[in-house]
Amino acid sequence: MTRTTEAPDACAPPFLRDPSDIGSQIGGPLSVLADVLDLLLETGLNAEQRELAETGKAAVDELADRLDRMLEKTEPSTPKERSAGGNPSKAILPEPTDRKCACPEPLRILLAEDNPLNQKLVVSLLRNRGHHVTVAGNGRKAVTAARGGGFDLILMDIQMPVMDGLEATRRIRAMEEETGAPRTPIVAVTAHVLAEEKERCFSHGMDAFVGKPIRRDDFLSTVEGIRGGVPAENAEASGAVLDPSALMSIAGGNKELVKELVGLYWQSLPKQMAQLREALDAGDASQCRYWAHALKGMSLNLSAHQTADIALEMELAGRDGDLSAVEDMWQRLSASVDRLQQATDRILADINAGGSP
Repeated sequence: MTRTTEAPDACAPPFLRDPSDIGSQIGGPLSVLADVLDLLLETGLNAEQRELAETGKAAVDELADRLDRMLEKTEPSTPKERSAGGNPSKAILPEPTDRKCACPEPLRILLAEDNPLNQKLVVSLLRNRGHHVTVAGNGRKAVTAARGGGFDLILMDIQMPVMDGLEATRRIRAMEEETGAPRTPIVAVTAHVLAEEKERCFSHGMDAFVGKPIRRDDFLSTVEGIRGGVPAENAEASGAVLDPSALMSIAGGNKELVKELVGLYWQSLPKQMAQLREALDAGDASQCRYWAHALKGMSLNLSAHQTADIALEMELAGRDGDLSAVEDMWQRLSASVDRLQQATDRILADINAGGSP
């Protein structure tokens, strides 16, 4: 007697009817749900509602991250793999990008960072090493995610909207003390270069410090050696409009990642420049310091040292409350940004032509 295979029930969930399209069928609704939760968090929720929404958002982000990692391992990318029909026993898994130095013990890492360019860079570096990364877009989201536990390490930006990294760290440490949970190492990731700023990070409960621009080897040494307390040092800015070789090094030699980092930079820059200009017009030293610092960190991670240097001058002027010379700084900053635009255009043209930046 021949046994026939029944067709999937028309009422079955879409991913059972067509398992090969699981990414779009699940990933799409997850993205919509994440957007809805973000919108809810912008409304006037009470404390209990806000905590529920933040917990849900952290869970959705984690599920989306797991889906991405699953698809990276199983999605066929060559004709030979596609001919296997998606059969896991026949599929050829892609080689790790950073196989020769992959970490022998993958870590579960929480990244608290609000800038899309910085998120992309750090997540790419860590996932290429086999680590699992969950992203929180501000300090409050980081506290909510940390409350669920399960992380081996937290990478914490200092200046973020809603709640900064110092306050988030303080709350995480208090939560650990109240619940008796193990102490999770927290590494400050910031463009602050002054010794007193480092000391401030440590005094709030952080365990190590890595500076921007992110230097791949130093960064990974700190992240993967945190249990041994390995610190990382900042590299000195060279003052060049753009350092192509350093940018390629930051991206681990990945030209597509370079293109993405450049694109994210120019996508984020208009808002930061507009906010900085608004702070200058209002004579608001605190906001000048905040937005100049954000611009500095983003520029350092693109190896745009000249722009970062001028942003640092403006940050220090804001810190000192002396904006008397910032108009001249603004003019120099604008000219530097124009030169940077030309430099990144040349790099993208070289990459698209098949060369190296």
